[in-house]
Order: sequence, then structure tokens, then C-alpha cells
Amino acid sequence: MVELEKSNILVMGPTGSGKTLLAKTLARFVNVPFVIADATSLTQAGYVGEDVESILYKLLAVPLNSLYYMDLAF
Repeated sequence: MVELEKSNILVMGPTGSGKTLLAKTLARFVNVPFVIADATSLTQAGYVGEDVESILYKLLAVPLNSLYYMDLAF
């Protein structure tokens, strides 16, 4: 058996099922900063909302050992 060290997970579920709470609790449990990027506000550059570049700059400004949470609503 081969064990791989994972640095990311995908959590899927309906709205209100506790995905964000799970991520916040995990970050608190392992004592690392928690950062949320809300991808539901993403727009093309020049439109009202946030573009991908601005979210990436925000993520780069936080410590590397943080728990990053990208909220994608479809």
C-alpha cells in the first residue's frame, strides 16, 4: 500500500449542512488560521464583484500554515 500526504480535501453537501462549520472547527482543533474565499462573488474583471486575481492576492497575504476554505455555490 502506498500512502500519500494530502494537502487538500473536497467537502460537498447541500447549503446548511455544516461544511463551513466543519472547516472552522478543524482549523480551531489543529490551531491554524482559518481563511475563507467566497467564490460566489467572482466576476470578470470590470464588473461589479470580485475577480479571481483579488482573491488570490488575499490568500497570498495570510500565513502558509492556514486552513484555506473556498466557498463555491452552484
